[in-house]
Amino acid sequence: MKAICLSAGHYTNDPGAISGSLIERDLTIKITNRCADIIRKHSIDVLQVPDDIDLVPTINWINSRATQIELCVEIHINAGGGHGMETWYYKNSSESKKLATFINDACVAETGLANRGVKDESTNQWGKLGFVHDTLPLACLTECGFIDGDYDYLSVDENLTRLAKGVARGIISYLGKKWTPELLNPVAETPVLNNKELEKALSDLQNLKDKVKKAVEILNS
Repeated sequence: MKAICLSAGHYTNDPGAISGSLIERDLTIKITNRCADIIRKHSIDVLQVPDDIDLVPTINWINSRATQIELCVEIHINAGGGHGMETWYYKNSSESKKLATFINDACVAETGLANRGVKDESTNQWGKLGFVHDTLPLACLTECGFIDGDYDYLSVDENLTRLAKGVARGIISYLGKKWTPELLNPVAETPVLNNKELEKALSDLQNLKDKVKKAVEILNS
C-alpha cells in the first residue's frame, strides 16, 4: 500500500485562527504529528508536508509525490463561535465523501465533540477548497473543533491526542485495516525473576537494610 500524507493547516507565516492563548497553527501541528505517530504504529507509512510552507507549495509538494500517496488529509481548527467536528470532501466525489465520513465519525467517537457532518467543498463560500480540490491523490480536509467555541476543550493537551486518534482511526478504518488502540498505550510487562535472581534481589535488599541500620546507629551514637 502507498503512504498516507498528512498536512497541518496553516504555517510559519500564517498562524490561522487565534483565540486567547490558542493558535491554530500550533494546535494543528501537534494533532498532525500525533496522528502520524499513531498511523505508523499500525505499520502504515506516512508522509508529512513540511510545516513551514503555505497552501500552494503544499499542493505542489503533494502532487510531486502523487504516485507514492494513497490519500491525503489536512487538519485544521475552525473558528466563528460554533462547536464540533466537520470534514470537507471533493465536490461530488463519493470516495472523498466516504473518507471524510470515516474521519468525522471517528473523531466524534473519540472526542465526544458535536457532529456537524461532512460537507461538499462546492458549498464553501469560495466554491472550492484548494487542498481538497487541487491535490491529485484522494483528499479531504477536517476541522477539529472551533478555536473559540470549543476553547476549553482544545486547551487540554490530552484532547489534542484524542483528536489525533480520531483522525488516525478514521483513516485506518477507511483503508480496511484493523484499528488497534492497544498499540497506543501498551501495558508494561511485569518482569519475571527466576529463583536465583530472586535470591540475589532479596540479598541485595537485606544488605541495603543493614547499611541503613548501621548508618542510623552511627548518627545516634
